[in-house]
Parts: sequence; structure tokens; C-alpha cells
Amino acid sequence: MRGQGWRAGAAAVVTGLLMGAGGPARAGERELKAATKAWDEAVAAVERDRGRDPKATQEALDALGKAATALLAEDKGKVAEVLLGQATSANRAVSEAAREALARTAGDAKAERAVRKAFEGADARGKLLLGPLVAAQAGDEPTLALVKTLRDKDEVARAAALRALARRGAAAREAAEGPVRQRLRDDARHVRFLAAAALAAMGLERPADLAEPTVGPAGLPDRFPADRVALLLDASAEAAEAAFDDAFAPAPAAPPEGGEKPEGAADQGGGRPARAPRGGTQGEPAPDAKPAPKAALELAGAQVAAALDDCGGDVKVHLVRFGPQPRAWQPGFAAVERKALDEAKAFATRAGGERGRDVLGALRRALELSPPPQQVHLLLAGLPDGRGAADADATVAAVRDLVWDRDVALHVTAFELPPAQAPSDERGRVERSEREAAYRSLASRLAALTDGRVTTVTLTRATPAAAAGPAGPAGPEAPAKPDLGVDLTKALTTRDLAKAKDAFGEALGRGTPEDLTLLEDVAACPDRKAAGLALEALRDGRRRDADDARAALARGLARNPAPEVTDDVLRALRDERDPANQLALLRASGAAASPKATAGLVSALGGLGPDAARLAWALLAERPQPELAEQQGRLAAAARGLGGLADFHARRALAKASGAPPPSDAGLGTGEHQLLPGRFVAGGVAVVVDGHRDLDQVFWTPPAPPAAPEAPAAGGRKPPRREPAGPPPPQPVTRLGAVQHELRRVAKATVLGGGKLWLATTSGKTWRPAAQALDDKAAEDAGKWIDGLTLDHQRDVARGLERALADPAVEVIHLLVAGAPLRTAGANDPAELGRLVRTLGRDRHVAVHVVYVLGPVDANDARAAAARTDQVAALDAVYRPVADATGGTVSVRTQVDGLGAPPPAK
Repeated sequence: MRGQGWRAGAAAVVTGLLMGAGGPARAGERELKAATKAWDEAVAAVERDRGRDPKATQEALDALGKAATALLAEDKGKVAEVLLGQATSANRAVSEAAREALARTAGDAKAERAVRKAFEGADARGKLLLGPLVAAQAGDEPTLALVKTLRDKDEVARAAALRALARRGAAAREAAEGPVRQRLRDDARHVRFLAAAALAAMGLERPADLAEPTVGPAGLPDRFPADRVALLLDASAEAAEAAFDDAFAPAPAAPPEGGEKPEGAADQGGGRPARAPRGGTQGEPAPDAKPAPKAALELAGAQVAAALDDCGGDVKVHLVRFGPQPRAWQPGFAAVERKALDEAKAFATRAGGERGRDVLGALRRALELSPPPQQVHLLLAGLPDGRGAADADATVAAVRDLVWDRDVALHVTAFELPPAQAPSDERGRVERSEREAAYRSLASRLAALTDGRVTTVTLTRATPAAAAGPAGPAGPEAPAKPDLGVDLTKALTTRDLAKAKDAFGEALGRGTPEDLTLLEDVAACPDRKAAGLALEALRDGRRRDADDARAALARGLARNPAPEVTDDVLRALRDERDPANQLALLRASGAAASPKATAGLVSALGGLGPDAARLAWALLAERPQPELAEQQGRLAAAARGLGGLADFHARRALAKASGAPPPSDAGLGTGEHQLLPGRFVAGGVAVVVDGHRDLDQVFWTPPAPPAAPEAPAAGGRKPPRREPAGPPPPQPVTRLGAVQHELRRVAKATVLGGGKLWLATTSGKTWRPAAQALDDKAAEDAGKWIDGLTLDHQRDVARGLERALADPAVEVIHLLVAGAPLRTAGANDPAELGRLVRTLGRDRHVAVHVVYVLGPVDANDARAAAARTDQVAALDAVYRPVADATGGTVSVRTQVDGLGAPPPAK
């Protein structure tokens, strides 16, 4: 599929389209020709780019996006003919830009006809890429084009058509039911399961023998809906450390009240003995024996070995163990029956222990097989590590290029391994937190490349009595929950409900960490009456000061497995008009596993305030694609007229619903050498700048210019000639100078983005009383204010944040500081500022992103490095609660790009 055949096919289709339309010359519009030329030039620039200069790469991609936008302003029918030439390009960026632009031609009959014709004439790879565009079209013609593809000889083309028909849902039932049922007998197992899923999406009964696989606790299904599956096992030294409890072992059965369970008595629920989970402990230890500690590799290998039992002859497996390099059981795919099954199990469960973890190497080996796998299951124990191994970002980027035009699903199981010793200082805790966050991010980003699944398995270190050898000091213990003698994981009896209600009321009044844990557990109880206590307390206006309790209740309701509880929360959300309660109820329902949550969120959109609407759209954009596809029409109607962050998240949700590429998020994050993002999609941005004299300190010192060579003496008699002096070296840049440099850039970015900006300092100085829309004149005025900033001895962070949160136009806040507050909230009690911000922003959904403007430190100076560590720890104690309470981030910046450039000409 990555050969040259598709190029000729795509070129032929587009040539035919252009001839049928009379060629570009008949367009008759100078604007269309100019826009087409700009598009072609932008495409050529991206295709020439080799990624060596990230800035040049980003500029080329930005130019491509602008060219696509300009092109879409012309005749969409003719524009589609132009874009289809690159929709199946071998260059991922070009193809994605073309397909995203084509998605915006929806509704134009000529453009949709061109897309369908290109789809019908494309090879399997082209059908895979164009299928989502056809699926998003209205009418019967798209269904007929997809049905026709069900007879294609290539299983990838048939699979693409079935996925597109599933997206169309009930709209495709009449024309597609018969042809889809024929695919239930397809030679390819992969296609048969997709046909069954398509029938279910159309509202028809799914065949029992092709039922949706059940996913086990390690993320592996009870049967694989694919012909070819790659299983990749982390066998690094970290994964091979035998120090953890068995996360998959069955819980010991508790004897009934009044005595031991009679011998031979059946378990509750079905009269059959409980079966150990897949890969769990296979026998009961002696009463006094403690289970031997396990390694993550041992647990993962047992799960994989159990999964191999269900493969049979229909599924072929490529089994890989990887540490510093991947090692495969067989060179390619192999059936796992009889003797081969035992060999594969032995390979999966063999001990490991090599240092290093080349995640990309293992994935590349699997994805570049021919034919490729249709499913990849990656069982990880940590971040990429070792000599020559690509880091997390490089791994994601490389895998994105490998999978974007393949019919493959990548599922990730992340084993979280706690360290042997808890960090002893703040620096260690931060590093551990960042590493854990980076690990979770890697797993999520890899799975998101193919809409795959992420499963997290959190391991617990075995107690010293069970572990071999001496154990290190134990980490901090989790808060102990009051012992109620009540099982909150199931429906409650009247007596148990009374106990839970009493304990709940007491915990609500105290609010200790142990009480918060209890509140969350009661909210998560599948008993409707117990969860009702949590829902009532969540909406109780008299308890608006109990922010920790409200957050715990929302977390518990979000993970409540009972569908009727989700219904109750959604019903409360539709009726709620208090902004703070709307936000809490959204957090309680937006992450619920029930498919009803998506429909409920869409139904609630019309009654939400601006802040709650932003949160609702952000939550909708993270909902599963099939659920969004069912709500596509309602989503499109609700998204009309939106602006700012709500509009951005709505476009994400709509793109996901239709299977189109998401809107670009390039530049929205704060770069490694930036204090502020490169662009904004928020309707209003507030920047609060430290006004203390600490910003007078040097942030960046330019390198000294090279010494000019001395001119040689002439004949040894004349003195050396003095060379003319060059320009003086640039002066050192203070922290304030770095901040001013970034603020000027942000003012320009705000003009281009069409948003509003509010600038203030922690000394009480403001540019305007409220967020101001920027045109060129206002930006010039803001620049004068920025250039005239002066410093004093005040640092009242609370006042700046309070004024920003009081402005309804502000959707995001950036706080640039170099020290802790002085004589204000947070000066004596580090957590006070976080509590205050949480109270001020109770009915706002506004993230506060904090940046420490510190400059570099000499890593070779042990005292300076230690002082910097202590400084960051002290700042974290004050500002991290602020970011955590609002969903923001904390960054430390020691460099800023562009400081050495000469000032712009006036």
C-alpha cells in the first residue's frame, strides 16, 4: 500500500475530475487560480521539508493551513477537485491538511460528488483515507458507494467501507443491511467482526458468535477480532523486578456472617465456583503462606499466555519481547495451536532483565511487517529508556507516521510501578510526578493515534514479609477510610444504607482526607439511594465553601458504574442553573462510562452558562467516537455561533464524530523556550506579570563576540594597525526584559487571533480595566504600556488573579512570577493562595497557567543548583495548588527564544 501504485491511481482520478470539469482554465476566476497556486506552493514546501529545522517545519505547515483556508473561500466544488490531488499523498501533513479542508466542503453537492468518485476509483489505501469523508455525507449516494466497496478484493478496502457504514448508523440500514450481512461470512475474520459492529451501529441485532469482545483487566480481549495480532511485551530490567503483588489474583472470599462458608457451597450469582481472572493465581496458597512477589513482566506474560489460548487457528500472532532491542518468537505471524501454543506461552512468560526499553523499535518491527497487523497490543512498564532509544516525543511522532494510513488499532497497557523508596525531597517528588505524567501521556498519545484503548494497571509493592531480601522505607500511606462494615461496591441493605448515611453526614461535616475518601466511595456506590446522598450534597448551596468535598463527590459520581445514577446526574444537570453546580455536575457526568453520558451532555448544552459550556464541549471532545457519531447532527446544531475555547473544543468534537482530522493545536501550548503560547484560541486571555524588583535580575547574558585579530607589522618597523571597532555586544537581558519580549509577541498573536487581551502586574498596574479586543492601534498602545513597565517591592498575586477571574471575557490566565507572594495571600500559608483561587473561581472554568521566570543556573555550582532546587520547591508549594485547582500547568523557564535578536525598527 505504500508503493507507487496509489500515486498513479490518485492522479488518474484527479485528472478525470479536472477533464470532466473542463480543466482549471475554465474556472474563469483569477482568485481561484491564485489560491490554487498558493496551495500548490505550500504543498511543495511541506514535501521538501525534511524536519531538520523545527521552526521552518512549523512555518511550512502554517503556510499550508493558510493556503487551505484561502482555497476554501472559492468555489467548493472546484476546490474539492484541487484538494483531492493531495488527499492521498504519501506525506502525512499534506494528506491531513487536504482531508481536513475537504471535510469543510461538506454540503456542496459538486464537492461531495467529486469525493465519492475519488473514493470509488481509489485503491485500498485511498479508500481507507477517504472513507470518513464519504461517511459524513448526507443522502443515499454515499451509502451506495460504500456498499459497492464491500465487494472489493482487498480486505482493507472492505474494512474501510464497513467502518464508514458504521459511522452512518441507521441512515445506512435500508441500503446496506443485506450487503453487510453477506460480509458476516467474509474470509477475513477482521472484516466479519467489523460487519457485526456495523449492524449494531445501524440499530440491528449483532450476531452472538461475533459479539463485542470483553476486555480483561490487562487490556486484552477475551478473543481477538482480527486476523493478525502483534503482542509486544516489555521485558526490561524494570519490568522484570519481582517486587509486586499480583494485581490479577482473585480476591479472597469472605465467609458469611455467623460462621465459615460450608464446604461445597456455591458462590453468589450463579451456583458456579468463582473462576480466577485470566493470568491470575492458579491455586490457593496454604493458609499461613504469603504469595510470592511478582514482576510486571511475569504478570503481563501470564495475561498474554492466557489470551493465546483463545486465538485458535483463525488468528495469527506476532509475539515480541523487548528491552534495549526487540526479540520475536517467530519472524512473522504464526498460528498458535498445539505445540506452537506451548512454545509461545513459554516465550511470553520467560524472565527478562536487560537494561533499556526501546519502545519505538518494538512498534516499528511490528508495524512494518507485510502484511501488517490489524491490532497491536503494547504492554509497557515505563518510558523509553536506554542508549539509542527514541524519547517519548520522538516515539509518538515516528509511530504517527507509521500508522496514519494503515488499517491498524494500537492498544496500550501501562503498568505503573511505584519506586522502592518514596522521594525524600520536593525535587524528587516533582521529578517523579513529571515522569509519571509523561508515562501516562505517552500511553494516551500512542493509543490516540488510532483511537485505541489505554488500560492502566497500578501495581502495589509487596510487603517486606512477602518480598525477598531487605525492603526500603515505605512510602506515604493512603488515607485510612473509616471501617463501616459496609461493602460500598454493591447495592446496600436498609441497615447498611443507614450506616452509610450516618457516616456520610459526619464525613461531610469534618472534611479530613480520610473523610474525603469515604465521600468519594459513597458517591461511587452503585446503590442509587447511596449515590443520591452524594448528588444532593453536591448541589447543596449551603455548602459552597466545601470545595474539597464537592470535588470528592464529583469524582465518585463520575466513576459510579450504575446507569441509573448517571441518568440522575444528567437529569440534575439539565435542571441546574447555578454556575458552580453546573461545573460540578459536568465533572460528575462528563467522564462517566455510560454511553448515555454523551447524549446527556449534548442535551444539557442549551441551558449551560458560558464557563460550563466550555467545559461541556471539552468533555464531549474526549467522548468515544461512536457515541459522538450518533449525536453528529445535534452537535453541529449546538456548535453554531460559538467562539473562543468553546468553538475550538466543538470543532474537535465534530471532527471526531465525523472521523475527520481534528483542528490543529500547533502553537497552543507554551514551548520549551517560551513564557507564553505562540497563538491563542481563547476568547479572552489575561496575563498577570510579576511587578517585583526580583525581575531586575539578569535572565540572559549574550555570548561575548570573538576577539578581532591583530594586523601584522609591516616590515617589522611600523606598529600594528588597529582594526575598526565592531558593533558593541548586546546588553544582558533582565527577567523583565524577557517578559516584555514575550508580551510584545503575545500582543501580535492576539491581533492575528482576533481575541481579547488583559495585562496587569502583581503591583496593581493594569493596561485596561478589562479584556480588550486588539486591532493594530490597540496593540501599539499595549506595546507602549509593556515598554513602560516599572518594578517596585510589591507582589500581590491574589489581587491580579481576582481581577482576572472577575472578567467574564477571560477564558485563560497566564501568571508569570519570579517569587512567592509578599504580605498577601500565600505569603505565610503556602496553600492559602490555592484555596482563595478555588473560592474565587468556584463558578468559573478558567485555567491558570503559572510560569516561573528564573533564568539559567550554573549546574557546576553545587550551592547555586541547591538554591534553585529549594526556590522551585518553595514556589511549587504556593503556585502548584493554584494550577491544580483550575486545571492549569506549572512551568520553569530558564531560556526564551529570540532574546538575542535586534529590536524591531520603529
